[in-house]
Amino acid sequence: MEKVNKFKLLSVSRITPYKQFEVIINAIKSLSKKYPHLDLTIVGSSPQSHYLRYLNKISAKNIRIITSLPDRKLALLYANSDVYVTADKYLFFGMPILEAASYEKPTVALNYCAASEMIVHNRTGFIANNQSELELYIEKFITEETTKRTFGKKAYLFSKKFSWNKCAEEWIKILT
Repeated sequence: MEKVNKFKLLSVSRITPYKQFEVIINAIKSLSKKYPHLDLTIVGSSPQSHYLRYLNKISAKNIRIITSLPDRKLALLYANSDVYVTADKYLFFGMPILEAASYEKPTVALNYCAASEMIVHNRTGFIANNQSELELYIEKFITEETTKRTFGKKAYLFSKKFSWNKCAEEWIKILT
């Protein structure tokens, strides 16, 4: 029997309810029925204990939640993941999306705040309007390796337009 490699999804943020990790967990649990090789890792800091307990309760064996991971190990998770996923309701600057892009990883995100600024839909990743679309777009990356690689390369190039110097230059334009 042919061994199927794990398809690794990563989500990184503080563990607080507005990050909506439960939406991602439910999407992965649903997709795992068809794709049992799915693997989700959630890496978070500053966990709200009640929310962390809830996430652990609804998780499955192919979902792991890690808190307070050193940067070197987080970098390895980015490098070894296939796709970055987020459901953050208050995605402002979207640093984890850029971090994932720096490793040539495409993103699937729910359509909140800066998602459309950090992801070029259907080019560097996908922007979903609900859990069903989130699942659809994750499935597209699972089944279309070439699309995943192409989007990852485009995400990397797109991420290069973001820097703190460029942000400062834009603020200077606004303030002067």
